[in-house]
Formats: sequence, C-alpha cells, structure tokens
Amino acid sequence: MEPNSDEDKLFRPSYVASVELPERTGLVNVEDIKTNLSDEFSSASSSSDMSRRSSLEPRGHIQVCLRIKPFTALERANGLQGCVSLEDSTSVILKPPKSSLSRLIEKTAGQTIQKFTFSRVFGPEATQEEFFEGTMKQPVQDFLEGCNRLVFTYGITNAGKTYTFQGTEDDVGILPRTMDMLFKTIGGRLYTKMDLKPIRWRDYIKLTKDQVREETALKNSLLRLTKEVEHLNSTNSKAPADSKDVGNLSKGSEESSGLSLDNFSKFSVWVSFFEIYNECFYDLLAPMSDDKKKKTLRLAPDIKGYSYVKGLQWVQVSDSKEAFRLFKLGQKHRSFASTKLNTCSSRSHSIFTIKLLKIEDLEMPRVTRVNELSLCDLAGSERYTKTRNEGDRLKESGNINTSLLTLSKCISALKISQQSK
Repeated sequence: MEPNSDEDKLFRPSYVASVELPERTGLVNVEDIKTNLSDEFSSASSSSDMSRRSSLEPRGHIQVCLRIKPFTALERANGLQGCVSLEDSTSVILKPPKSSLSRLIEKTAGQTIQKFTFSRVFGPEATQEEFFEGTMKQPVQDFLEGCNRLVFTYGITNAGKTYTFQGTEDDVGILPRTMDMLFKTIGGRLYTKMDLKPIRWRDYIKLTKDQVREETALKNSLLRLTKEVEHLNSTNSKAPADSKDVGNLSKGSEESSGLSLDNFSKFSVWVSFFEIYNECFYDLLAPMSDDKKKKTLRLAPDIKGYSYVKGLQWVQVSDSKEAFRLFKLGQKHRSFASTKLNTCSSRSHSIFTIKLLKIEDLEMPRVTRVNELSLCDLAGSERYTKTRNEGDRLKESGNINTSLLTLSKCISALKISQQSK
C-alpha cells in the first residue's frame, strides 16, 4: 500500500527507537522558515494578561532597594562632600568628590560620572516607617499568602545596615515592624498550642505532651533571660527598641493589606536566630555552656535534598513583643568587635527566620502549609586600607568578604537565569 503523500511529508523519525535516518542528498535551504516571532507573541497577549504578568513579575525577580545614609554632624563639620545624588525614585548619579580629582581626572570628569538604577531609591530624609512601607510590606504580604521570602541588608561597614534592620529605641527598624504587621494581620487566628513544630526545611512534627512541656519550659527560660538583657539595654541610649515599644508600629492590618484569610484557618508562628561567624553556624538562642563556648551547627540535607541548619532551636511566639525580646537575647550572643570604622561592628552574618504554619483547626488540627521569611543582617564588606585590621579582626574580614563574594556570585547567577529566554 502506497503511503499517503501528506503523511509522508509529516513523517518524523524516532530517536528513541532504532530507526535509520534517511540519507541527506544535498544542502537544505532553511531561509524560508527563518521568522521573527516576537511580534506574534507580543500581540497574542491581551491587555488583561499583560497587567497580570506585570503585577506578578516583581515577585519572581530580585528587588534591590538603595537607602542613602545621611551625613553625621561630625562628617558635615569635616566638610565631606556628597558623591551620590538622586535622579528619580529609581536612579542615582555617582560622581567623585572634587577634593579627589587630579589634573588627569579633571580632564575626564564627565566620563567618571556613573548612573545606577535600582528597584527603588530612598534618600537620606527617608524615615524608618517610609522605608518599611516601600520595601517590606509586599514581602510580608507574600509570606502570609504562602510564599517563601528572603530579605537582607547589604553594604560596607558602618553603612547603617543594623540601624535599618533593628533600629533604635526611638525609631525601630524593619524586623520589629515586620513582626508587628504579621501579628496584626493574623489577628485572632493565632494557634496558641505548641504541639505542632516546624522541623528541617518545610516539614513539621506532632509533639507529645512531654515534648510540649519541654518546649514550654525552654521558651519560659529564654524569656526570663530577656529581662536581664532589657535591664542592660535600658542604660544604653543606642540599644534597640524595648519590647514594650513594639506593638503599634505598622499599618499592615488585615484590612489595609487586602488579605482574605479563611475563618477555619489558624497560624502558628515560630522563630529562630543564628549567625554565620568565620564560616561556622552558631545558634544565638541556644544556652551558653559553662566555658562560654558556642556549639557549632552544620548544614544538612533533608529527604528531598533541601538544606537546613541541623539542631537549630525553634521557639513559638505569641506576639511581636516576644519575638523581639528573643531577637535582643540573640543579639547579646552575637559576635561584635571594635574596628577603626565602627566601635561596635558586626563580625558575623545574622539570620532571623520566621516560620508560619497554616493549620486547619476543625475537629483535628492539620498543617496544610509551612513557609518561611528570613531576615538577614549581613556583616559589612571591608578593605584593609581602611580598617588596618590585624589578627582575629583580619581573619574575620577575610571570611566576611569571601562569603559576600559568594553571595554576589549567587545573585549574578539568578540575574542571568531571569534574563534567559
């Protein structure tokens, strides 16, 4: 039986089965199938599809916001010149100070001016509240809707990262405001029992009555320790906000956030706090040993291959005050040192992680979702010519710069992946 001519034209050899390919008798001209499909694809998307895609696009891409630190009174008195000027809400112009221009640079001064674009730029006059509303409100809403989010402060030593992260007693930063918005949005849907606990990356475990008593005792012992920290901080004007001041910070209530939460769903909030110091992991909420040495933790893969910090302590919190009290306790255990650029310089990267368990609390509580929001206060990058560090400080600087270089490579890889077709 003769094969149908149309079917013969549409025949495609199988590369799975052992089928011999027909011999090519000559060159094949493919000019007729070279077509620019960009116009067809762009016209195929309706206006509604375009609006939906534009609204979701920021969630799939890294958002980089720039906050410009204002000059201190001492810096203004010394006559320091501003090198950064705002062009608009997303762009800045960077130029060298006049004092550093040599004759050669003066001839090419116009070529040394550079323009940088960010997701959003906040000038020196931006308040803590304005910065939070413009940077953290959307990630917290995404987190409440079930997304995992990672936020970190990045910059050189003494750039103001820790101030932005935790703030001061009079003006708190993004961490306490995040916790306040989180608990305001959850409202009366908080799951107060301590019998469902997150483990590994995104798993959870049902605790026995004895395990619940152990968790309760551990939490109470940590909260008792925070009272000592609060007493010490009350004598320090530069200390972060006291827990009594956290509670009416953000405007992110359920009504203003636009989130619709199920009436039968409740949420259990757990936090952890650890640091990466000299390439080692340390739990900042773990009790200190008698010799004042911290126990080293390690990364481990779960059954699905996802990495998590093995042995990290998770504590359930009932409100933003408890969360910030635990944060301050962890800050007391964090690695700090004095350098030429900062009298209280962070020598480690700290990661405060919030895990949210969504629970269907009907006849029998059942966890339907586990997601996390990680807030990282990175140590600042340093140059030996500026710090003149020696000994342990120099070793710390090398490890800090190495890890930040690794992070920049990860960001570059993500950027290339996002730009790929």
